[in-house]
Amino acid sequence: MMRKRGQGPATRHRRPAVRRPRLGTNERRRLIQLGVSLAVFFTVFLGRGVFPQQTDLLRDRLGEVLTRSVDFREAFASLGEALTGEEPVLEAVGAFCAQVFGAEDPGTDLPEGTEPVLQAERRFLATGPTGYEMACRRLWVEPVPSGDAGEEEPAGPAPEESSAAPLPVGAVVESVDDGGQPPPEGCTLDTLSLGTLSWTDPLQGTVTSPFGYREHPVYGEEAFHKGLDIAAEKGTPIAAFAAGTVEYTGESTTYGLYFQIDHGDGIRSFYAHCDSLLVQKGDTVAAGQPVAAVGDTGNATGSHLHFELSVEGVKVDPARYLWQS
Repeated sequence: MMRKRGQGPATRHRRPAVRRPRLGTNERRRLIQLGVSLAVFFTVFLGRGVFPQQTDLLRDRLGEVLTRSVDFREAFASLGEALTGEEPVLEAVGAFCAQVFGAEDPGTDLPEGTEPVLQAERRFLATGPTGYEMACRRLWVEPVPSGDAGEEEPAGPAPEESSAAPLPVGAVVESVDDGGQPPPEGCTLDTLSLGTLSWTDPLQGTVTSPFGYREHPVYGEEAFHKGLDIAAEKGTPIAAFAAGTVEYTGESTTYGLYFQIDHGDGIRSFYAHCDSLLVQKGDTVAAGQPVAAVGDTGNATGSHLHFELSVEGVKVDPARYLWQS
């Protein structure tokens, strides 16, 4: 109670006794509806959620209760008065249940046949069931065991096997038109098929001059570069592009130490500016086998490998086949 400034302390009044109100017709009707709803809810919950096997038994029990000579109006009125007073809700509901369903202890006077159900529930919970198993038990369905040997999972569509045969050697895999000056006779910008040939990278390094038109590093004039220049330290091993036979070796003022490998089916690889050769004409080599060392022999401005690749006599861009993995 608030008091105005300048007044003495507020007078304390004794709290008047709470007079429990009488329930009107609407209030009694709502309480009855609430009670019936609670009874039905608990019955369904206990029957289907806790003891699914005892639904019929509990339903009969509920019917027995409903046919007893119980003054439901008085019971619900007492519940309403208890809830509007200061009595705890749980105690009020407990008293209501005792008045309607009987005062006997439900833990000591369970319906006949309930105890085995309780034991079965305890055993089920002791197994540590999964959420799936719990849901199946509450819904009265049998869980489907995973990996059941008696049932086979429906097989999906079988993976389609590639029936397409590899393109023949020399067939165009990708056509390229850069819109510039066309390459000279015997060269192409297209990617040509190597058939069933397996290959590897001859050298890891930096491309200093690509395949195509360029300004010559020595003469300064524009010319078509028919290979790929890969810079690396002098002495770095050079690997055979693919399995084959060394067709020839040689040395010139332009290419320095060079050699060529025939891989069959019209596919050949050419290596130049080598510091040293590890093979000679007629040798059979495997893909990835060391065949030479990087150098700067011939007309070169630094140590590098000049690498050419030809298919049926047509030189192609080696960069379209290397470093793809």
